[in-house]
Amino acid sequence: MSFCLDLGISASWPSNPTLFLEAWTDLSSLSVSEVWSLLPFVIIWTLWLFRNDIVFNDMSMDWINLKFLIKFRLATWLKAKFDDCPLSIESIMVDPFLAKNHYLKAANISKIGQWISPSVGFAKLNTDCAVLSRGDNRGGGGVLRGSKGEILFQFSESCPSDPPSLLELLSIKIRVFKFLESRWSGRLRLIVESDCKLTIDWLSASVAPPANLVGHVTDLIEC
Repeated sequence: MSFCLDLGISASWPSNPTLFLEAWTDLSSLSVSEVWSLLPFVIIWTLWLFRNDIVFNDMSMDWINLKFLIKFRLATWLKAKFDDCPLSIESIMVDPFLAKNHYLKAANISKIGQWISPSVGFAKLNTDCAVLSRGDNRGGGGVLRGSKGEILFQFSESCPSDPPSLLELLSIKIRVFKFLESRWSGRLRLIVESDCKLTIDWLSASVAPPANLVGHVTDLIEC
């Protein structure tokens, strides 16, 4: 199984699902119990959903996409389990075992201020808006970087006198659509990072946006 090979695990797997789950316990000595205990359920659940898409939605078989979905689901489940983990989902996708050791003193990863580069095949967009204490000068900026930290594009601009959360949302929207029109769209998957919690809450649907912003939020979710 190529997914397990990516984790540095080599094994011969039974074709029977029951034997597959029973054999899983034989590898309990790996001392990665949280990651290891989730993995069979992630694989089986992803296979089930993928099969349903093929049967009911006429989706074609795509091994690369299936492998990506397994990694992504494992990362999101681990992120939910270790909800104070400072690592991004794409970093956990590269090495799920980092999530278990999310205190990461040995790796010297801090919760504050450390930017983590995206994985190969991803680009990361970081945006920010700032307002002077008097409130009369506002500006925004951001940068899109590749997996090696290289700058793909960057921007800075003055902003109208709107609330910072609105400025952040509009900045993200403009740059996301610029990315979709760029030569990197289709070659790279986009990750957006923002330090504006309210904007992230709107986009994750954990908080309903104001009525006048619903259109902007919907555009970003559906793009």
